[in-house]
Amino acid sequence: MKLKLTSIAILTCVISNAQVTYFNDSPNLNNTLFKNKAYDSEKNSSTEGTPYLWNSFISARIEGINTTILLRYNAYKDDMEVKGEDGNAYVIPREEKFSSIKIIPTNEMVVLKKYTDNGQPYEGYLFLITTKNNFSFYKKEKTEFHDFQKARNSYAEDQPARFTALKPRFFIQIKDGEITEFPKNKKKLIEFLPEKKDAIEAYLKKNKVDFSSEKDLKNLINAIG
Repeated sequence: MKLKLTSIAILTCVISNAQVTYFNDSPNLNNTLFKNKAYDSEKNSSTEGTPYLWNSFISARIEGINTTILLRYNAYKDDMEVKGEDGNAYVIPREEKFSSIKIIPTNEMVVLKKYTDNGQPYEGYLFLITTKNNFSFYKKEKTEFHDFQKARNSYAEDQPARFTALKPRFFIQIKDGEITEFPKNKKKLIEFLPEKKDAIEAYLKKNKVDFSSEKDLKNLINAIG
């Protein structure tokens, strides 16, 4: 007899039993919800910083599933990890049915999207900042790993292995089109949105906009959208 499990039952089972869970999207039950325990091969007791965006697991919901989960975002590996009762973390697979996650404490939406990064296609997690008419505005969080570096001479000091958070980067989408990096300045923004030239110039004339500021860019999008 073929076993059919809903997504709610799958997640509930994973969290309550804290083990790898299988479900039969295929007759052979060979698909894994949480594929592997998450681990950080670069992390050890001497490594400074953290690959995670938050200091601990926080409550979240996957869209369409009522069960609350404990989740953290690995901004180095670009993975979403859920916590089991045994304390171990399990990586959520990058599948459409798990692609929209609400972070409860911050009321943020994290979405799995295909986008263009430095001219190259990529799929990963973006934070949805605002949607206004035909525009969607996203933020990308990223952590970088620096390996241990031995001091070059007796006057310098060893540099420990460390994780450092990079400045957020911003992306924009028009309707259901391609998601691309947000233009870096007024000139590039007008080139990107020539039909909004008058609205952009009028807004920037009245408001000082820092193109590296989430708040400023959000207000700009809401104004011209």
